[in-house]
Amino acid sequence: MAKKSVVKSDHVTSLKGARVHLRILERADIPTTTRWMNSEYISDIMGYLPTMSLEQQYEWYDRTKNDRSRYIFAICQNKDARHIGNVAIGNVDTLHRHGMFSIFLAGTADQAKGIGSEATMLVLGFAFEKLNLNKVYLRTSPRFTQAIHMYDRLGFVREGVMREHSYANGKYEDKIMYSMLRKEYDRAVEEKRG
Repeated sequence: MAKKSVVKSDHVTSLKGARVHLRILERADIPTTTRWMNSEYISDIMGYLPTMSLEQQYEWYDRTKNDRSRYIFAICQNKDARHIGNVAIGNVDTLHRHGMFSIFLAGTADQAKGIGSEATMLVLGFAFEKLNLNKVYLRTSPRFTQAIHMYDRLGFVREGVMREHSYANGKYEDKIMYSMLRKEYDRAVEEKRG
């Protein structure tokens, strides 16, 4: 598990791990994230059409920056503070205490190095320990085998398959549902310490 500390300034929460830290996405990040979201690679991962203008992204940011049902973090390297992707807990339901996880690393050079795993564990710590959620869930496509391997390794539980749930690359594809409960997260953290 990633070593974690939470630092709060006037308006920014930062979660620090061994190699990366997460900070709340800021307005200054929007040109970079717009470029990423409009790339075929990231739009395919996230399930968006790559057609967002910079103005639309600024409008989206202004609408969501104070929305307490979603927490979007920039993934930044500790060594140079370079912003390399985003991770989020969205659709936070405070009554039923669950939220939806999403992540992307913008460049393939940053993948398969444990960065995604560290960022995932940092945001899960935030979701379970700070937001007091009981469950974090996600859905992914069967073709994203690297992501599936990470979810399995980190202790997410496969809940099922939503058949032909989305349309991508000219065909319908299934979505695999995964989740992690607070008690499963606590057990994983305890095993790592032990």
